[in-house]
Amino acid sequence: MISIASSSGSAAALAFLLAVATGVWLSHTGRPLSAALLAVHKLLAVGTVILALRAVYPFHVNAVAAALGPAALVIAVLLVVSLFASGAVLSGAKPVRTAVLSLHEVAALLAAVLAVLATYLFALPAL
Repeated sequence: MISIASSSGSAAALAFLLAVATGVWLSHTGRPLSAALLAVHKLLAVGTVILALRAVYPFHVNAVAAALGPAALVIAVLLVVSLFASGAVLSGAKPVRTAVLSLHEVAALLAAVLAVLATYLFALPAL
């Protein structure tokens, strides 16, 4: 089961990098946004979440993961929700303030860091 989790983790990391790349590409194309590229970006984002959850789920729970893992996951989920909300605002027809774009960029980075931390914590051997 660890091999499935590790392959899902690698796929999630690749999907995240592709979502970031398409997001950067979208930010440089100007308005109106390409519907096809926006759809690919959104699908990659949803796929990243699904693959990340699949990577974390099968791990055994140890004392450290039991204490810190759920908190890291909850915060990562909240950040992903803020990513979807800010992404919806950014994909609107009107240009938006840079604060929303900054929130989207920072939330992506923090969600990635917390997802990696949670995965690491759940991968620790049982104590």
